[in-house]
Amino acid sequence: MVFGVDRTRLLWASQNGHIEVVKLLIEKGASVTVTDEDGWTPLHAASEDGHIEVVKLLIEEGADTPVAAKNGWTPLHLASENGHIEVVRLLIEKGASVTVTDEYGWAPLLVALENGHIKVAKILIEKGADTTGCSQGQGDTIAFGIREWTR
Repeated sequence: MVFGVDRTRLLWASQNGHIEVVKLLIEKGASVTVTDEDGWTPLHAASEDGHIEVVKLLIEEGADTPVAAKNGWTPLHLASENGHIEVVRLLIEKGASVTVTDEYGWAPLLVALENGHIKVAKILIEKGADTTGCSQGQGDTIAFGIREWTR
């Protein structure tokens, strides 16, 4: 993902997994809920790239797991898209919704299946993800995705 120009140091440090920098910035008053112009937070950035220790720290410091960007994507969408199993588990444990959808109806389960992350998909299903949904426009059903990736 390419973030816009309105990124803070905390967003950059989170995306790059620089845990010590993230700690220092938070100690110096950086907000863990800051967003860029697209609504992405440090938690989105760390979740996308699988930086589990940064994700843990941000949540401990008050980051909101169900927070959605302007397009409706949550940190769970990003972790699911990229197959970050431990991040997916942690986000769900800390309150992320497995049934949330973006502006086009894409849920984390459909995103995981679209990218071939079967282990993530299984976790999402075990935690209650809707297996009957579909994305708007393309008509991609989750059941179709499950069939395709479990053959």
